[in-house]
Amino acid sequence: MRGPAGIEHLKLFATTADLQLYVRDYSQSPFSAIDDGDQEFVRGLKAEVDKIAAPDWAESSCEFLIENVLR
Repeated sequence: MRGPAGIEHLKLFATTADLQLYVRDYSQSPFSAIDDGDQEFVRGLKAEVDKIAAPDWAESSCEFLIENVLR
């Protein structure tokens, strides 16, 4: 991991449904970042997940701190 320093929030979810929520090319990076400018995407994502019955999806989250380390 590398900067910028600060708290990162990681939100994961899994579903038994076959959803095309976030179509992108993962060949450059295995992760996608969603920032404050992506509110419309987040609302759409929530609307799609809300259509799935509660037993058919789960979520988890964690936070971690990235610090600048002087070497």
